[in-house]
Amino acid sequence: MKKRIAALFLIIVFLFTQPLIAHASTRALNINPRINFDSNTVNCTVAISSDVGYSIVAYISLYEGNTLIKTWYRTGTEFLFFADSVHALNGYRYTLEVDATIAGIKQPTVTASATYVQ
Repeated sequence: MKKRIAALFLIIVFLFTQPLIAHASTRALNINPRINFDSNTVNCTVAISSDVGYSIVAYISLYEGNTLIKTWYRTGTEFLFFADSVHALNGYRYTLEVDATIAGIKQPTVTASATYVQ
């Protein structure tokens, strides 16, 4: 009888701790690149958020058409915000690309694109 109770107790403990273990391993994150234009300037912003205490490493690239024109490297913990601007040429498509690693795990590349038209 004692063995049955002990076994039942272990099963109950196992069932109740599984959701906690699964929850602890998830990474709530958001990678949000944005491009907008002001006069002859392309404004680039990136906001990245993660769970409490997680490190963030971001490689940010700006393309003018297919040509890489500028890169940035930024790091943070839990939240990273980046902003910069570059001279824009009329008729070109600009793509902001973010390669991020959060808590040591490489995330999928996220991009934002827009064409500058005066």
